Amino acid sequence: MSSQSINQNKENVFITGATGCVGHYLIRECLKNPNFHIHILVRKPEKLKFSKEDFKKITLHIGDFKQIEKHAEIIKEMDYIIHSVTEWWGAEQTREVNVDKTKEFFMMADQDRLKQIIYFSTASILGKNNQVVKEAELYGSDYIKSKYYAYHMIQSLPFANKITTVFPTMVFGGDNHYPKSHITKGVYSTLHYLNYIRFIYVNGAFHFIHADDIAKVAVYVMQNPTEQKEYVLGNKEVSIKEAITVLYTLFNKKPWFKIYVSEKIIFILAKIFRIKIGKWEEYCINNPYMTFNTVSPEDFGLDNTFSNLEALINDIKLMNKPV
Repeated sequence: MSSQSINQNKENVFITGATGCVGHYLIRECLKNPNFHIHILVRKPEKLKFSKEDFKKITLHIGDFKQIEKHAEIIKEMDYIIHSVTEWWGAEQTREVNVDKTKEFFMMADQDRLKQIIYFSTASILGKNNQVVKEAELYGSDYIKSKYYAYHMIQSLPFANKITTVFPTMVFGGDNHYPKSHITKGVYSTLHYLNYIRFIYVNGAFHFIHADDIAKVAVYVMQNPTEQKEYVLGNKEVSIKEAITVLYTLFNKKPWFKIYVSEKIIFILAKIFRIKIGKWEEYCINNPYMTFNTVSPEDFGLDNTFSNLEALINDIKLMNKPV
């Protein structure tokens, strides 16, 4: 696990965000390719859940992405880059990491050697027809604004044709070995709300995708790039009404009745209970159908780990079942 070794007989892949939920699946997917040697930038290597055998194909580079310039010589030796690390909080921090340092990172690569970059954005900045929406810049959180700026920054790079941007939708994933995504952890931590929301339904729909399926698509398009440089990752859309039905069915909390709550009623209730709704929240409430033109592994001839919400939630249920 040398911090500086380069395997010249292999194709070198540099991965950021490795200790997170998606990061673990990306590494696992890359480990399947015997021609890859994987380089990981990590602050806390003890968070990596891989075997000694796996680490024979992995080189660790200890450090913080905010000091990515310290690894410039290594990055020049990369054939591929998968950039999934992100900063979530603070205007200055998100702009620095998600925009400025990301640009600096990409510019370090040897453009004569580099084959492809996979960059992780978010579907939150998209609207109809997978188009980036101005509202993301005007009303979004610091994180969403930074992803909006990063998207446009990437378009201006001289080697943008070597960058494929993926936009994950709602991300599930993780188990009792790999770290869980925020949404997977949230299924059980917010389950008590099902006692109330099972009696209502609202307009809206969304896509979801498991981290294992994200990794399959990302690594596949990295090795098989086409003229298409943007992919929204997600399974077939699910209505909010369908999602609530799946939850109360699997957790045996079937309601006696249902009440439709319109967007107008949501705003009235917020006013009555003095709940502040920001501009971004208002935009999302008024645009509840977060649906896009999505791809999943089966669009590339690969197997989906989870293609329907019922199977996914049932898997989470079994994962949390007492032994």
